[in-house]
Amino acid sequence: MKSKKYDNLAKIYDLIDLPLEWKISKFRKKLLKGLHGKVLEIGLGTGKNLKHYPSDVSLDAVDASQGMLSIAEKRNKDARLHRMDAEKLSFNDNSFDAVVCTLSLCSIEKPLNALREMKRVMKKNGKILLIEHVRSRNKAISFFQKIASPVWKLMFGCSLDRDTGKSIEKVGLSIESEKSIFLGDVFRVFICRK
Repeated sequence: MKSKKYDNLAKIYDLIDLPLEWKISKFRKKLLKGLHGKVLEIGLGTGKNLKHYPSDVSLDAVDASQGMLSIAEKRNKDARLHRMDAEKLSFNDNSFDAVVCTLSLCSIEKPLNALREMKRVMKKNGKILLIEHVRSRNKAISFFQKIASPVWKLMFGCSLDRDTGKSIEKVGLSIESEKSIFLGDVFRVFICRK
């Protein structure tokens, strides 16, 4: 069970993730700065996004790992934190102005189910904001990702070679914008709408 893996990693996760976070933090800040209204964060992890949300956002945040939520709780000011599976959200349809998921879709067992749930709970004119590492369009890089992914998944619980853009379209979302931000086209920002 993945939540157990993340429970075990929780206390050292930020240390393991430090080199990547050094690069990604500025993109988190930029992605979240214009948000307002009711927001849902999927895969809160240790709460790295919490400091970047505008003060007027009403935030609910979910993670399947109690260990991760325990770390995030120390960073939390006003968000409502929930232990919850991203594939089976207990929120009502059309509840949120925005749904955020940063570097978490890669670790969800069935990402299509999670994306469908994000779409379901998002209001008609809402948006989904993602930062993800995805399969590169560069054949050499994507080959390396495919070879390394099983070991990475075993160690850290995430897949390196998912085609997130295709998954977004499969669930009936439209990609309003897509931008490569790091390691060529491996790390990308997606803004999606219904």
